[in-house]
Amino acid sequence: MTSLNFACLIITFIAAVGLRLGMNHRSDQKELLKLRTDERTLRNTIAEHDARTSEANRHSSDHRSELDQINAELRAISDEIVRTAPVPDPETEGRWPVDRPYFHLPKRLLDQISYSMFTADGKPTEETKTLFGLTPHEREMLWQAWTDFRSDLQELQIRSAERLPDAPVVANSVERSVRFHMHDLTQELAGLRSRLSARIEHDLGPTRARLLADPLNAQISPLTSPLGDREVIIAFQADRQPDGSIRHWLRFSDPAGTVMYKQPVEFQTPNPPLNHGESPAVIGTGSPLGPDSVLWNYRHLFGDQPLLSPP
Repeated sequence: MTSLNFACLIITFIAAVGLRLGMNHRSDQKELLKLRTDERTLRNTIAEHDARTSEANRHSSDHRSELDQINAELRAISDEIVRTAPVPDPETEGRWPVDRPYFHLPKRLLDQISYSMFTADGKPTEETKTLFGLTPHEREMLWQAWTDFRSDLQELQIRSAERLPDAPVVANSVERSVRFHMHDLTQELAGLRSRLSARIEHDLGPTRARLLADPLNAQISPLTSPLGDREVIIAFQADRQPDGSIRHWLRFSDPAGTVMYKQPVEFQTPNPPLNHGESPAVIGTGSPLGPDSVLWNYRHLFGDQPLLSPP
């Protein structure tokens, strides 16, 4: 009886193990089936994404082709407009077309035209801009080159200027002067001129730079003394006239003291006060000098104020 019971227990244990193994096998099969289903879903998603990407690429290629075609048509239209546009021709229009905003002038005549190259504040004049077709960028470069030249020249003159003793100032003096001994600047000024010319040639090209050479020299000349770059004594002088008025002069002498040039200095007339007690306002930008004054180019030495005031 005991042996029979033991045998039954063994059989029962074996059956339980088999059942457990069968259940694990079925669970593994379900998990494998789920994994295979997820794999198919993922593959389908990737395939759909690839299909959409391919379609988008095809549309993008079509759009690029359309854009290239449009650009080609626009270029063709532009080329046709340029090709068929009438070219200004002095042979058919004449030198002075009445109904046109331009006239025809051979470039070889540009060096025979008189004009100021720069305005008083150093900007290219309308004549310069028009005759040489200066672009806004070229105008800016030309203005900057001229401004730098004038600044360098003034610094050179200040370094060279030797202040001479002033005459004693007495009450009710009828004369006062400020004098500077300017040493020979021939070599130094030649270097400044050369750098300015090279800069203009670089910015505007050799042809326009050559045609601008004479107007440029004419613009530089007033910045130096009437005696050129040589040694000179420059005096700013004020004389009180018998009627009480004041006359100012700019006087240029050789080193021996012989006066070679004596030019009157004109100050601008102040505007009358607006209200009682107000100081008069000076015409212009706050300076009693105007750009046409002979003292304008020597303000860095003498300032811009009168030496004597009316009584």
